[in-house]
Amino acid sequence: MPSLFNHYLAVARSPFLILTPLCVLVGVGDALVIQETDADYVKAGLILLCALCAHIAMNVLNELEDFRSGLDLHTHRTPFSGGSGCLPAHPEFRNRAWFFAKLNILIVIVSGLYLVFNSSPYLLLLGVPGMAVIFSYTRYLNKHPLACLIAPGLAFGPIMIAGSSTALTGELSASSLWLSLPVFFSTNNLLLLNQFPDAETDQQFGRRHAVIAFEKKGAAALYLAQGICFGFIAFAGVASGMAPPLILLSTCFLPLTMVIGVIARNFDNLSEQRQLRLLATNVIISLLTPASLIAALLVVH
Repeated sequence: MPSLFNHYLAVARSPFLILTPLCVLVGVGDALVIQETDADYVKAGLILLCALCAHIAMNVLNELEDFRSGLDLHTHRTPFSGGSGCLPAHPEFRNRAWFFAKLNILIVIVSGLYLVFNSSPYLLLLGVPGMAVIFSYTRYLNKHPLACLIAPGLAFGPIMIAGSSTALTGELSASSLWLSLPVFFSTNNLLLLNQFPDAETDQQFGRRHAVIAFEKKGAAALYLAQGICFGFIAFAGVASGMAPPLILLSTCFLPLTMVIGVIARNFDNLSEQRQLRLLATNVIISLLTPASLIAALLVVH
């Protein structure tokens, strides 16, 4: 039984799930602190459950698709890329993984519809694209460079953060959309850099994400551009009075983002140890970005 439980954790890619509660907390913080909504812990718990199940469903579907296509048998696995390796090692677990994915999708649909009917129909504007990302990311979006580039950021940024706030307040707030921008760019860059180690293998199996379409130097330039774009938008938003000033706390990671982008231009020339350090630093930035927003909301509160 413990072994079976570990298989579920593996296909869910449990180490990466920590990003979800951080993003939900940003949205909840916007609702409680900026929108001054009364706390509803039951609804907040349901929002977290819905978001976690959506993340798990997407991860499990990705594992299943990569196993079906044979990609998992040829990928170079690292702690940050290449999948869990659970299904190639335990192919008999495939049917259970399918059931696990379907169960999580069902929970997302039921809990999402409950929130729509008990909070706001605006959630459909965020939930429907979110479900589309879950079902299409691995099989379809990975064949379209720009769609694949921005889909992760949309899922964890506007959809998850603004969706969490809207579910509590009943209104889609401008502040929640602004607060989702740091996560939008950092999550895009998280997945972008994680695609570097497997770009050649991915191309052999029909994928065409940004690292394949623009090669590693072009993808590194996109990584830098997203950091610069966020910095400009954040400062312009605060200067114009449109964005909450606390968004500026997340810009403290921009210098490190710039360093990573420059180093990534020569990714193939780095030792494997330096590549892993680069990927690890990128993961840390992606987690500290929403964490910094939570800290800023706590200070304001």
